[in-house]
Amino acid sequence: MDLNPLRSGYLIKLDSIIQRTWKKRFFVVSDTCIVYFEDHHNVQKAKGKVLLFNDSTVVTKEDTSSYKNCFSVCTTFAELHLSASSPEEKLAWMDIINQAIGALKALPRGYLTKRGGLLEGGNKRKYFVLHPDCINYHADSDHLTVIQGSIKIRNTKFSFMESISLITVQYKKEL
Repeated sequence: MDLNPLRSGYLIKLDSIIQRTWKKRFFVVSDTCIVYFEDHHNVQKAKGKVLLFNDSTVVTKEDTSSYKNCFSVCTTFAELHLSASSPEEKLAWMDIINQAIGALKALPRGYLTKRGGLLEGGNKRKYFVLHPDCINYHADSDHLTVIQGSIKIRNTKFSFMESISLITVQYKKEL
């Protein structure tokens, strides 16, 4: 799994379906997402992944009778309820997640015209966001939670023709 880890370690997570059981999980915060695994020995198969967006939030939550140092990460699609081992750990996790969200706000973004494929035909105006490892494109700036396509930056060649403001992106699709 390609992650640029900013922080990793164990947190206790409230089950998102049952909302009554808490489970210890190994978490990895990267620059664009939070991924969690059963433990640090099994990091090939994630139990879950939450994409961070520039409007994601991290908030302190009231402690339960059994779990202290609680906080939540809220995105458009998911909400993680977590418990850290100490107040210092809680603040460290919240800080690094907030840093990742803050960095997302500074990513280069804007409208470009995308040439359609054989089935799509024609040129379409799309909203692009450049991430450290990929370029995502969306229908427009109001619908950033719906990713219409993504281009991995690895093995990608960029060229720019300044006279006509044309950027060409050549890439191989990864399977």
